[in-house]
Amino acid sequence: MKETTGRLPDRKARLRKRIRALEFSLSNSYVADSNMLITSTLLQTPEYLASDLILTYVSIDKEPDTYELMKHALGEQKRVAVPVSSGRGQMDFFEIRALSDLSKKDAFGIPVPEITVTPVTRTKNTVAIVPGVCFTMNGDRLGRGAGFYDRYLQSFPNPTIGLCRFALLRDTLPVLPHDLPVDIVVTEVQVYRRKMATRMIP
Repeated sequence: MKETTGRLPDRKARLRKRIRALEFSLSNSYVADSNMLITSTLLQTPEYLASDLILTYVSIDKEPDTYELMKHALGEQKRVAVPVSSGRGQMDFFEIRALSDLSKKDAFGIPVPEITVTPVTRTKNTVAIVPGVCFTMNGDRLGRGAGFYDRYLQSFPNPTIGLCRFALLRDTLPVLPHDLPVDIVVTEVQVYRRKMATRMIP
């Protein structure tokens, strides 16, 4: 459910800070166990199984892990692409052939590849794995605050999947009109599919 009253940017910033603190307090054993279950559950979704190109964030800190996902997808001969920021509030996805291609870090400390090619062209069976500080069961998302994914997904018609530890799943989130939901949220407990109509693509 979308909250539409009050100073939403301030409320989002305060909530982001609380959730980040909660995330960093999670035990290493819970993080490891939930990583394994989230990945194994994601790999069984029809959207992943039907995909030929995976657009995915590169996990850092205690974000739900994406390294096993990338390793598995590359081993299945699926194409994998990761985001690189242009520094102008925009980002594009660039293909990697191996995890070793993530050879440097960007301004946010996120591993990225050397850019020697043009961004990937999406296919009919592309799926996007979207990061978030937390999600709701209906796909609403609290991002990091920079808006990169909201801008990118405005013209993205394919399935979008958020990975979220069950401990960080929220009932509701403060959401602004430009905050785009994901179609599916995968936790270590269950897969949640958005009940409401999703993005309207111009």
